[in-house]
Amino acid sequence: MRLVRCRMGILLTCVALCCVPGCSGNRPMPKEFGALFPVEGKVTFDGKPLRGGNVTFFALDHDVKQLQPMGPIDGEGKYFVSSYQQKGAPAGKYRVTVDPATNDKTIDLAVPDQYQNWEKSPLMVTVQENAAAGAYDLHLKRVLR
Repeated sequence: MRLVRCRMGILLTCVALCCVPGCSGNRPMPKEFGALFPVEGKVTFDGKPLRGGNVTFFALDHDVKQLQPMGPIDGEGKYFVSSYQQKGAPAGKYRVTVDPATNDKTIDLAVPDQYQNWEKSPLMVTVQENAAAGAYDLHLKRVLR
């Protein structure tokens, strides 16, 4: 069941990358969002790099339907986000989701579902100009039962 849900999550993420307003086509970013600031960091799961997947930032200060910066996680666990096909994100508060897609499905399945749900994810960041090194690092932990 979890394998089907994981594959469905990956499929939905791919569709979202193509369909989120402002992320496809040549639509310019609305001016009310302001300037873009670099957002890059590292995703870890239980202290080790998460080697693949996607991160999505859900705006809490703007219309979440119009602003969802997102980006891929590389093989070293590093990521950067883009908004409206431009690197970076507008200043503000965001709730972040992580959709794992590594070469090790046991790791993907071990990542708790809460990190993949924008309403439940505990990952919060504030994008700002001149953010400190590591300000956008995301640390995921296994849920112990």
